[in-house]
Amino acid sequence: MKSEHIWETFGNIDIYLFDQLLKGTYDGCKTVLDAGCGTGRKLLYFLRGGVQVYGVDQNAEAIAQLKNLASAFPHIDPEENFRVGRTIAV
Repeated sequence: MKSEHIWETFGNIDIYLFDQLLKGTYDGCKTVLDAGCGTGRKLLYFLRGGVQVYGVDQNAEAIAQLKNLASAFPHIDPEENFRVGRTIAV
């Protein structure tokens, strides 16, 4: 498998998410919430798979970039699915 194909399929995800995808952790998943989503680098795989994706991040510019990215996917409403806001770990 060429690295370009891997990049096209998974985007710029980290090794932890890639590991979880290989283990089938998210098989059958229809909705994802990414708290601290940034520009959505971990969400591209799910967007491409037709998953209903939501994200929140305190960086307004990152959310603007994510909204722009997500606007290419007809099953997503970027204005509704991605918000600027603080996330608090408990």
